[in-house]
Amino acid sequence: MKSYRILIVDKEASFGSSLCRILEEAGAGYRTQCAASMREAREIAVSFKPHLVVTDVLLTDGDGCDLYTELRDENPQLPFLFLCAHDEEAARLRGLDFPPVKWLGRREAAEMIASRVESALSRAYDRG
Repeated sequence: MKSYRILIVDKEASFGSSLCRILEEAGAGYRTQCAASMREAREIAVSFKPHLVVTDVLLTDGDGCDLYTELRDENPQLPFLFLCAHDEEAARLRGLDFPPVKWLGRREAAEMIASRVESALSRAYDRG
């Protein structure tokens, strides 16, 4: 089983830590790192080299869409899952022309994170 590295970026550190814990306990061998800001996410990404980034749309020091652009400049195949708290954020994401972007409502994130992560990783890396 391949061990995937997942970077979780959320302005609410406790929420991000909860998602990291859920993924690590999912039994799929995920390794996670949490960041609470865009700056921290950039720093972690350099050494951690994530296979997937799960990020809040609105961050304290920027925008998850900007983080997407920056990290995909370094790794064009890097898949992203966006966490959206409001329908307006989800609508904004649907309007973007970023094919690998998927979004997940914050309300259902804890229940659905493991299956959404598995699906995103499978689409990105298990292509025959």
